[in-house]
Formats: sequence, structure tokens, C-alpha cells
Amino acid sequence: MPAGVLHAMAVLSATRSGVDARLLEAAILVVSLTGRVLLAEKGFADVTELSEGQRKKWRAEAKRLARAEVEVRLGLGAMEAQQLVGVACAPEQVRELILGALDRGWVSWFQVRCFWTRCAKLPAESALLVAQSLFGTDPALMAKERLDPDGNPRDEPWAHATYRAALEREATRVEGQDVKAERERRRAAYAARRAGLSVHDDGTGTLTVTGPLLMMTAVHARIEAVARSLRKQGDPRTLDQLRVDVAGALLIHGLLPLPGQSDEEPANPDPDHELSTADLAQIARIVNAQPQVQVQVVVPWDVLTGRPACPPCGEKDEAAPPSATATATASAYASATASDESASDETASDVTASDETDPGAGSRLRGGVAEILGRFPAFTTPGHARELVLTPGATLVRLLTDPADGRLVERSISTYRPDAAMRRQVLAADVYCRAPGSRQPGAHLELDHVVPWGTPRGDTAEPNLVGLGKTAHQRKTDRRWIVTVNERRDLTWTTLLGQRARTRAHDYRQYLDLRAPVDDSSPSEVHPSQRVDLDDRRDVLNQALYAALAHREPGAALAGEDDAPGTGDHGGELAGWIWVTRPRRTPQGVETILTGEDDTATPEQTRQTARRNDDPPPF
Repeated sequence: MPAGVLHAMAVLSATRSGVDARLLEAAILVVSLTGRVLLAEKGFADVTELSEGQRKKWRAEAKRLARAEVEVRLGLGAMEAQQLVGVACAPEQVRELILGALDRGWVSWFQVRCFWTRCAKLPAESALLVAQSLFGTDPALMAKERLDPDGNPRDEPWAHATYRAALEREATRVEGQDVKAERERRRAAYAARRAGLSVHDDGTGTLTVTGPLLMMTAVHARIEAVARSLRKQGDPRTLDQLRVDVAGALLIHGLLPLPGQSDEEPANPDPDHELSTADLAQIARIVNAQPQVQVQVVVPWDVLTGRPACPPCGEKDEAAPPSATATATASAYASATASDESASDETASDVTASDETDPGAGSRLRGGVAEILGRFPAFTTPGHARELVLTPGATLVRLLTDPADGRLVERSISTYRPDAAMRRQVLAADVYCRAPGSRQPGAHLELDHVVPWGTPRGDTAEPNLVGLGKTAHQRKTDRRWIVTVNERRDLTWTTLLGQRARTRAHDYRQYLDLRAPVDDSSPSEVHPSQRVDLDDRRDVLNQALYAALAHREPGAALAGEDDAPGTGDHGGELAGWIWVTRPRRTPQGVETILTGEDDTATPEQTRQTARRNDDPPPF
């Protein structure tokens, strides 16, 4: 009975995704029909009769009116209607990958919207690579998360947390290929750092601080560590309350001693109680006892050096094997300061040289990627990762991985409790909680013996130790979920109702570019234009109409300029389709009445044309 209920739920979920695919196809028809009606109103038989400027305005008007039709019929909001029409008019290869994933029940419409939002500004060619990783069926191009521990494609839906992480990683991967542009983008974002306060009518306020990723990660890590330490000591406040109180205590009462100053300012004997934080003395004791915050960045050797560890010439790089991965650890202050400013001309020149001597830079769209670990992990481009490694105070720790499946090497000890080195090794091997669909980071995981200690095969060894979050650990301890492990540390989870899920150790190959190049050539049947059947030729015209709506110039973004709201409205950048008219045919030929750089008639010219059309015939 439980298996039947779960199977029915899975079928319903896949059916829902399939219905979303049909809805997307219906949106394609709505946009095509809208574009056809607009052409017919102006007397155009085909989009080929439009000039380049007219075609842009026609596309914008067709999408704008199609969005309005969708909003009225489906009751969608403006943003979701915009995304639905945008995906419907995406390049054909991207659209087909999305439709295929929806039909197979691998993704939900919400996950498709996440893809569109994240990749909208990417070049269409780069967005296609991301789509192949997330939605495709080629194992050589799929994201590593879509492969089971045996290397076979998974026929199951994406876990949402895993999907969001893979989406961010693959998008960052393709963004990092233009090193100079990516560096300038980060410099501009750093220059726009800001802090602000929003006051609410309930007596609270929200402090917003926008700054460099590494600095903000370190700030949050320190606040989180202090809050959790207080909570472990029995503080009755919730973690959210503790985070606020700790942050307030640090900002209001904290001092920044400068190097060389030994005299400390005397403490204020009568502080303003309105500004005091509850249990300030307890918070101060915990804060002062905290070690210096560290931020870890996982970066492959290829990405770190800017050149492949195993060059195409076949000469192996003796400095580091292909299976080497570096973990850069830097203090919060040093990393945040030097990575977000130019640091020094010497550092900047080193980074530039490393970036620009990358033999593959600019010639490929895929590449390596690094990851900043922590409660809120983030992926960084190769250029940014190299800058982080060059910051003062950074240290490197080499992690040796199995090149066949990306796992770390293992060791064991004879005691029950793992030592600090083994804990670091296990957390480095797992990185995230090993429960199905979990992305809880290693800093908050608990080590657990999969096979109980003291029983056969229950050794305190890395093959028998895994990192689990508290919830997953409790489920295993209570035997609500049964867990088994194999020699590769692959876990098989069996839930209370009999579902089975397999998870594997962290795959460090995801940071490398080990996939096959994209092959755009695909054999086809008879070209549609050579078909003689009337229905086939009508289908060719419809395909041509859709191709005009979905066309992207080389280097154009996935979301076209006409996908942005307001561009086709009155006064928008692409408004003006209403003034477009078809050239009038006369006995002497075609009279072109459209003028201007984009061949679009002005309102006065349109009125003159209307008057001439009302004139009596010339006979």
C-alpha cells in the first residue's frame, strides 16, 4: 500500500510537469498567432517583407500582446506571464531541452523559471551549455548530480536544493570564460557596496549591508558561530534572536584596535541601556573566545594555475597530479580586504598574467569553477578564485582525489572517536550532508558511524564515517530511515515507507571541465522547404514565423531586449509597430513610403498614405 501511494504521487508530479510542458507549447502557439495577426493587419504576407527595424518592433509588439493574452486567460501575474512567453520564444535548442526535461518529470515549472531568471543575461550560446547540464540526457554533458554513484543518468526529479546549487555552478562556470569582463563586473559591484536601514511601523528596523561576497560570508560565519555557541550553553533565545543580538553587540560595543596601540580605552561604566543588548557580558565572553574566522575555497589545480594539469601535448605536469584539488583557507579580514580591492599592483599583475595566459581563455565557453564553502556556499569564477588565493594570509591544503570518480583518498584509526584530522578529512570528502536532497554544509554536520562501532565492519574509518545533519542523524538513530554503505562510501537510504535513495561522496570533478565539446551538427531528414505536401509547407511557414520570434543574433543574451517589460509599450525603446505600413504597389512598381534609419513610417507619413489610398483610381 505505501509503495502504491508513493508511486501515484510520483506519477502525479510527472503529469504536472508534462502539463506544464503542454502549457509552454500552447504559449508558443499564442505568440505565433499574435505575430501572424499583426502581420496580416498590416498587409504583410511573411516576416521576410519586414526590414530589420520593423522586425524588432513586430517581435516586441507580438510578445507584449501575447503576454497580455496569457495574463487574461490564465490569471497569471505580469512577471510569470513574461517568463512563460520568454521561455516560449527561447532559442529552439534551449526550448527543446526544457520541454524534454518537463516531459520526463525531471524538473518543475518553478525550476524552469529559476533557470530563466539566472541565465537571462547570459549569451544564448552559454545559456545552452547550462541547459544541457541541467536538462539534457547526454551523460558527457550532464551535471554530476544527475548521475548515480555508478555513473548512470538518474531517472528521477531534481532535488530542489541540489538543482539550485548546480544551476549557480554551471552559470558561474560559463560566466568565468570572459576573464576581463567578469573582473570588471566584480569591480563595478564592489564599487557599488552600500548599507541602509529600513524602518518599520511595528517598532523594528532592517539593516541591509551589501558588500563583497567573501567579507559577507566571513561576517555571517562569525555571527553564526557565536549564536550557536550561546545556544549550546542553554541560552533560551532562538537562533534568529541570538544572531540579531550578537550582530548588534558587535556593531554597537565593538572596538577595532589598531596595530601598535597597546592602551585600551576604559570601559564606559554607565552604558546607555537603550542601546545595550541582553546578556551583553555573556555574549562578550563567547565572542572573545572565538577563534579567527576562516573561509574555505575549493579550487581545482587547473583553475588555480590557469593551465591544465595534464596539457594536450601529453607532457604531464609534475607539480600536481590531475587529481589534485587545493583548498585555500584565508582569514576573514585578510581575504575580504585583499580580494575586493586591487590589493597591490603586484598582486593584480600576477592575477592578470595568470588569467590572460590561460591557453583556453576566450576560445571555449566551458571552464573550471571554484566554491566558497559555508552555511551559504557560493561558486566563483577562475579569475576570482585566483585572486582569493593571492590574498595575504592565505594557505593552501592539497586534497588528493580519485580521478575516476572524484572521491578523496581514505585512512582509518582504531579508536571510537575520530581525531581532528579525520574529522577534517571526512567533512572534506562529504562537504555537505549525505542525506538525500540535503545541502547542509559541513561546519554544522555530525560524524556518524554508518555501521555501529564495535560490530563487524564498524571501524572508525573514513569508509564508515559520514557527515549528517541533526535531522538526518536523528532519523538514522531512531531507525526511521535505514542506511547501508558500500566500499566507495555510497549510501543507500530506505525510508519508513520503503523508498530508496542513493547518495555518494562529494564529487570534486564538478569543478573541472571534463565534458565533451558541444556538437551542433545533427543529421536531419529531408529539409522542410523541399516537402511538397501542403500541410508540410504550411508547417514550414509556421516554423519560419516562430524562428523569427526566437531568433538571437550572435552573442545576444538568452532573454532578448523585447522580453523586458515595457520595451514594447507606448514610449518604450521598441514601440512603434502601430506606425509600420506596407509599401504600396503602383503600376510603376513598389512605392516605398517608409523612411528613417529603421525604415519605419512616421505618423504624418501614415496619414498621407491613408489619404492617397482613398484617392480615386487612376482610370
